[in-house]
Amino acid sequence: LTQDTLVIFTADQGLCGGHHGMWGMGDHSRPMHTFEETMRIPLIYRYPGHVGSGTVFDGRTCNYDFLPTVSDLLHLDATRPPNHPELPGVSYAQHLCGTTDDEWNEEEFFHEFESVRTVRTAQWKYTWRHPDGPDELYDMVADPGERWNLVHDPACAAVVEAHRGRIERFFAQYADPRWDLWNEGGSKAGRLSG
Repeated sequence: LTQDTLVIFTADQGLCGGHHGMWGMGDHSRPMHTFEETMRIPLIYRYPGHVGSGTVFDGRTCNYDFLPTVSDLLHLDATRPPNHPELPGVSYAQHLCGTTDDEWNEEEFFHEFESVRTVRTAQWKYTWRHPDGPDELYDMVADPGERWNLVHDPACAAVVEAHRGRIERFFAQYADPRWDLWNEGGSKAGRLSG
């Protein structure tokens, strides 16, 4: 059984342990936050004969890459059912298994806590809060500790506009309209209580 079972250790989100003056998971704090400590999660695969022991995949991924990756590892058909919306995500299974020399080049990653949406690129992280902010922009190369919010810096206005456009395009394609607060949808929070 241990030789023929895929075991994955992961989490849905990280947490701050006093980082940035925050404690806990990003969607449980006020204001909700998307600091790296809450967006980075453990992700360990054990699959003997497929994923080599000690293999390290240096590419950045997102939780929506998880389903296509596991489907590929297990040779499952990930074809979506008829009338089901398209899902985001790209499989990195070949990178885990060492069966490709292609460079992993995911350019952008998206994250959402209902009223908070973030896009992360190699250089920038932009967080947009619905409906009225406060928004954040960090230069993740010059400021990996996310100390200097550049969202109101006039020199970064084009970066903010471009990243806001990325968020709009991604969520226009993938958000479920029933639960899209940004476009008059409802909140799932009430479904969790009662």
